[in-house]
Amino acid sequence: MTYNLKELVDIEKLQKITDELSSASSVLSAVLTLDGEILTSSGWQRICKDFHRAHPQIAKECNKSDTKLRKEMNQGEWFAMYKCPRGLVDISAPIIIEGEHIANVFSGQVFLEPPDNSTEQFFREQAKKFGFDEKDYMSAFKEIPVISEDKLKSTISFLARLVQMIAENGLQQLKELEVYKKLDESEEKYRMMIQLIPDMLMLMDSKGVAVYISPQAETVLGYPSETFIGIDFPDIIHKDDVERVLKHQQQVILGEKLTDLEYRIIDKEGSIRWVSHTATPVIENNQVVRIFNIVKNVTDKKLAEQTLRESESKYRLLAENASDVIWTMDLEQKYTYVSASVEKMRGYTPEEAINASVEETLTPASYEKVIQVIMQELEKENDPDAEKNRTVTMELEQTCKDGTTVWTEVSTSFIRNEDGLAIGVMGIARDISERKKTENALRESEKRFKALHNASFGGITIHDKGVILECNHGLSVITGYSADELIGMDGLLLISEKSRDLVMSNILSGYEKPYEAIGLRKNGEEYPLRLEARNVPYKGKNVRTVEFRDITDAKEAEKEKFKLEAQLQQSQKMESIGRLAGGVAHDFNNLLTGIIGNVMLAKMDISPDDPLSETFDEINQAAQSAANLTHQLLAFSRKQIIKPKVLDLNELIKNLNKMLQRLIGEHIELRTFSKGSLSLIKSDPSQVEQIIINLAVNARDAMPNGGKLTIETADASLDAEYCKKHPHVEAGNYVLLAISDNGVGIDKETQQHIFDPFYTTKEEGRGTGLGLSTVYGIIKQHNGHIEVYSELGHGTTFRVYLPVVYDKADKLTNTKTRADIPEGTETVLVVEDEDLVRNIAIKILKRQGYKVYSADSGGNAQALVEDKNLALDLLVTDIVMPNMNGRELAERMVTRSPDLKVLYTSGYTEDVIGHHGILDEGLHFIGKPYTPFELAKKVRKVLDTSQ
Repeated sequence: MTYNLKELVDIEKLQKITDELSSASSVLSAVLTLDGEILTSSGWQRICKDFHRAHPQIAKECNKSDTKLRKEMNQGEWFAMYKCPRGLVDISAPIIIEGEHIANVFSGQVFLEPPDNSTEQFFREQAKKFGFDEKDYMSAFKEIPVISEDKLKSTISFLARLVQMIAENGLQQLKELEVYKKLDESEEKYRMMIQLIPDMLMLMDSKGVAVYISPQAETVLGYPSETFIGIDFPDIIHKDDVERVLKHQQQVILGEKLTDLEYRIIDKEGSIRWVSHTATPVIENNQVVRIFNIVKNVTDKKLAEQTLRESESKYRLLAENASDVIWTMDLEQKYTYVSASVEKMRGYTPEEAINASVEETLTPASYEKVIQVIMQELEKENDPDAEKNRTVTMELEQTCKDGTTVWTEVSTSFIRNEDGLAIGVMGIARDISERKKTENALRESEKRFKALHNASFGGITIHDKGVILECNHGLSVITGYSADELIGMDGLLLISEKSRDLVMSNILSGYEKPYEAIGLRKNGEEYPLRLEARNVPYKGKNVRTVEFRDITDAKEAEKEKFKLEAQLQQSQKMESIGRLAGGVAHDFNNLLTGIIGNVMLAKMDISPDDPLSETFDEINQAAQSAANLTHQLLAFSRKQIIKPKVLDLNELIKNLNKMLQRLIGEHIELRTFSKGSLSLIKSDPSQVEQIIINLAVNARDAMPNGGKLTIETADASLDAEYCKKHPHVEAGNYVLLAISDNGVGIDKETQQHIFDPFYTTKEEGRGTGLGLSTVYGIIKQHNGHIEVYSELGHGTTFRVYLPVVYDKADKLTNTKTRADIPEGTETVLVVEDEDLVRNIAIKILKRQGYKVYSADSGGNAQALVEDKNLALDLLVTDIVMPNMNGRELAERMVTRSPDLKVLYTSGYTEDVIGHHGILDEGLHFIGKPYTPFELAKKVRKVLDTSQ
């Protein structure tokens, strides 16, 4: 319960007490409600009252003090203190009644310690600052009391407890007054209740003598209540009922509770009245101490029953022969008659139907409907303007003996006595099950039609000359309008202006084939739309039904299809070039091996000053260019043999930094960034270097006047949404390599062909058009992905994604070239089916001191070794040869000589080499074309390995 202090305390007396307390202690006090209303105020310091709180600026700070103290009190603190900027201290304590915080006691405007000179000087400056009369202000300053914190808390605690004690005393008095008030109200209430009860109430002692009878005795019995006080048995009971009533009374005196005893009395006019008597004994300690009685006048009910019985005889013959069921019931919902036709309708005999309650004969919903109708009709009985004797017809579902139900149309009206009072209900029930089945079938049909109508994957509308008459939910979904907004709308508003002429023309011509238009949603958005219409009769009119289909997804799918077809064509084109490159690679590389080897051997045999030296260099340069072109073709077509390592891309870029700076020139600033530690990738280091160099060179050419080249690395995750837009990319974790420039940029048309082989925007003689296609091939060979972002005049960014691996990184080594070609004395067998390549390999190895044998096939090599019983140190064999390939030959040779070392070589592409198993990890391989130095170095390395 919420208490108000003003209701519990005499505020005027409390004010006198606080005035006396302030006078005695020199401490101000105030009692405030939780909302800040001041109930009492005593002893306020003049410096606060006349100066501080009177000045608008300082008053704001004083209000802060009040608010802070009140807020802390509301949060349940016992004491709250506040020291203002001028050193004055305020304190507050709560007043709590029955655990409820109802008010606060406030005190303060004191110093806790005597003010020193600096404090006095501060107040003098305050006087000047705010324009106070200095003399008067300082006089008020000296009046401020100095009270210790303990004394201040004791004073406020005393005052809070004093107020609380007074309030609690007031609360006790208030509660006592409330109790007396409630007692008086209770007696008055029960007195009124007894007077309002229409029945006679009677209280008897344990012997059956009346000690109290309510005033209603005169209404019920026809005698005043005092007639029966002190009488044990009245003599007004009808002689035929006396014995029954006496027996009833004796049973009650013995402690039995008997109810609803109906008997007759003779009133003082000599007329018979029927009463219903209920007697309830009050038992204490197993003895009846008093008896409580209720007596009702039921004369009208008895007369009504008699009237009904008389009435029944008049129409029973007609009712028994009617096909409809005729029934009557009283106002207590008990059947008094049911015609014989009930057995045909519901399977019950009339006797069985009468014994059932109305509630049992109806389904719950129908019973609820009946009760509502009866109550509504009974309410109209007391309305003089309401229509009487009206028939109410309703449809009810009744229960049958076999557990089924039957639908009936029931017409009801009240049965009235001679005075026009309703004493029962009569009804006629007709079986309408067949009609209900028909109606239900129709509703189900309509429901199914509506369900199909609304379940359509498109919007359906019926319109008359463009005005929408009907529509389904699908049209709302497509257009954004609600059904209420659509009905009555001009359907052309759902069509973009770009298509309205077309749609109107088709409406006027009665066009009935599907066609496409541009739709317009409620939010103004346009979308591709497919329309199909039919002219149909509807409610006596010729109207047009139209299906709306949002074909946005279909259009997007069509675009995606074209995109995928273009990608497929591009992939097929690249694969064709790859097959072409792979087809010529073997022969071309064999020729280049012979050319490069012979030229370099020839140059070794002449002095550097020989005029032929320069010629040999030019031949070698041309051959190397041809070899590089072959490598680019193979890389583009993803046929190049790769030697993958687990590596840290940051480390690789760090090793390339100096070379890249030299490559791009001093006029371009090179910047590298990495976002923290980087995940590892598994790639061929030389090919990743080739990616970076190719993209760096392109960036350099895009910045002829200088600029910035930025290389960034970071971990990246490509999700399903990204892969949906890039169908050839698999979702997962990648390492991102981004190479950006602020050069001239690339136009959209060029971007469409940027990775095509032999496509170049450079002038003739300055590029093969294989640079970016090579990059593309390398990245795809590593299961990666590349994207380009560029705008003319704003530079270009290539973003390369390489898959992450979770393994230990391999160490990257910087190979230093040696001026001298490695030599040796071991025995080497060279097996090569191409004469030119075999001869150059023999020359190179013999020149370096090796003992060399040769064969042009695997079979001849095996026969040579067996015939001469050769003890070989190294087998150098081509992989792809007729009849017996190099891998098969090596396996046979190693079986014969387990310590034999093997070096494989080939000019074929990766897919061919992979088919012969050469790409297994740990096998030694040198690709064609190779130089004398590369072959000699590789041979030496293989011979020096421990395995």
